[in-house]
Amino acid sequence: MLPWIVLPTYNEAENLALLVGELQRIVEANFVIVDDHSPDGTGAIADQLAEHNQRMVVLHRSGKLGLGSAYQEGFRLALTHGATIVVQMDADGSHDPKLLPALLHQAESHDMVIASRYIRGGSFPIVWYRRWISMVGNYYIRLLLGWSIRDWSTGYKVWQGGFLQRVMTVPSNGVGYAWLMEMTWITRKLQGRIIEVPMRFQERRSGQSKFSWRIATEDILVAWKLFWRRSNL
Repeated sequence: MLPWIVLPTYNEAENLALLVGELQRIVEANFVIVDDHSPDGTGAIADQLAEHNQRMVVLHRSGKLGLGSAYQEGFRLALTHGATIVVQMDADGSHDPKLLPALLHQAESHDMVIASRYIRGGSFPIVWYRRWISMVGNYYIRLLLGWSIRDWSTGYKVWQGGFLQRVMTVPSNGVGYAWLMEMTWITRKLQGRIIEVPMRFQERRSGQSKFSWRIATEDILVAWKLFWRRSNL
């Protein structure tokens, strides 16, 4: 079966069509675009793309409801359609589509494949202060949640559908960016087979970064919640 690629969007009108076009040239796949009522018209662009692609579904949400909840809705739709492989990635061009075949190959023998900035061969060549915050934040999270995962907060992953179904049944705390870390924590607790593949993270093509101090704070708070919850699921 074809993989399902889930793309949450908010104000990605300048990036979405380019990314989808690149992905279609690299891999044959189904798509789920989850748009949070983008004021820049991203949802309308997604609808136009879907008109020319029978394997694309667009979910329109009422507002900006959080990255984690967007992924959850997209995952549920893909799994409802019997997805055996599910891909999650950003729609802003920061996750290189050319890496996807390597991730899909590893998904043949692993439950979750992580595109990692922080293993040998990975890199994070963006503005220095964002790189510093991310590196310090990931180091802190590793102190709390474990050293076996190098990149806890990456949003570029590939899942085995059956295992993702199990992960989705576990209650989670995060609805925003911290949910990315929480799903990795749940996967470890369920003893999933995990591998990290080096990724060169890159700056978004167009538009403004959605990074904020609120996101960094949420990551730390949720990491502490997971630390205290470590003996239970």
